[in-house]
Amino acid sequence: TNPPYEVRYKLTTDYYWDLFSEKATMIFGDPPEKSEGPFGFGSADSLDKEEQCLIDDSFMEEKDECVLNPANCKDGFSLSLFYKNTFYIDMKDLNAQDDSSFKRKYILSTGGEKGYPGAAIFLVGPYLGAEVSTGKELWNIVVKGALPKNGTWNNI
Repeated sequence: TNPPYEVRYKLTTDYYWDLFSEKATMIFGDPPEKSEGPFGFGSADSLDKEEQCLIDDSFMEEKDECVLNPANCKDGFSLSLFYKNTFYIDMKDLNAQDDSSFKRKYILSTGGEKGYPGAAIFLVGPYLGAEVSTGKELWNIVVKGALPKNGTWNNI
């Protein structure tokens, strides 16, 4: 039996990118290769070099103030993405007392990581983190060891 609500991502969201590279307005580094996406989603973009980045700065619908600043989101906001990473974590990194010795690798960012309004999801060594900023207030969480499962698709 199907659930009594819509479950297809495309129909349950205001913004949806099935293949981000096709809507990207800027590509830094080499263009991404296509790979097999998560079950039911078709293809995916494979960014396997640190200097690769995809940007879509034209997606916002007219007069969508929530996208500009989380402070404008009267009912809050949520975001979801599928992410697959292959990584190696040195076990001694798990004993590090803080994340300052590791370089941040952004999975998604709308600018919040720089003190400007927006949101970001990132990896930093063996840590998974997220930040939300209104430009005046900043919420940050970094969790050690809560990395997406290695080599498999994860919904964040």
